[in-house]
Amino acid sequence: KKFKNDQINILVATDVAARGLDISGVSHVYNFDIPQDTESYTHRIGRTGRAGKEGIAVTFVNPIEMDYIRQIEDANGRKMSALRPPHRKEVLQAREDDIKEKVENWMSKESESRLKRISTELLNEYNDVDLVAALLQELVEANDEVEVQLTFEKPLSRKGRNGKPSGSRNRNSKRGNPKFDGKSKRSKGYSNKKKSTKKFDRKEKSSGGSRPMKGRTFADHQK
Repeated sequence: KKFKNDQINILVATDVAARGLDISGVSHVYNFDIPQDTESYTHRIGRTGRAGKEGIAVTFVNPIEMDYIRQIEDANGRKMSALRPPHRKEVLQAREDDIKEKVENWMSKESESRLKRISTELLNEYNDVDLVAALLQELVEANDEVEVQLTFEKPLSRKGRNGKPSGSRNRNSKRGNPKFDGKSKRSKGYSNKKKSTKKFDRKEKSSGGSRPMKGRTFADHQK
């Protein structure tokens, strides 16, 4: 409700909540993981660009999920642009630009008298440039101290369409598999006769000639 009424700027929603949100004017949608189907993806990014407005949808993907990205592109008839993660220097530069803009806004406001007194004391003790630089450095590096723990999300191809590991099968499935009854694993007609234990001799002569038999090499496979 607060997000819809513009009281907050950022909303973190679950995959279930994505379908029930009826909010217009969203500028950005960030998908931490890929939805289970293309329809859900369309619902998610549909929060942007409503009523003729423009919006940006960013999706974090695992390299093995690129095939599913292609399916989404084909279903929506639009291609996505690949973005590389920002370098640390670029992140710091963005923070510095943001801090500079904030300081300019702070300078337009009236400061409290007690803060002016502290400022005067600091300026009498330190060089003004060094003092401002130290304060700005603390502001820029403040976000580095915040630890963000993100829950790892399995890639879609491993997670499966229904949230189950793909490729797994029910052992009691009737799709051509006999029911496991805990008895002998040997099927009907299985011979209990021991196989020949005759050791293979490379020097043994073949039945068609006198040349000794030898194993095939990689060069033989290339012929």
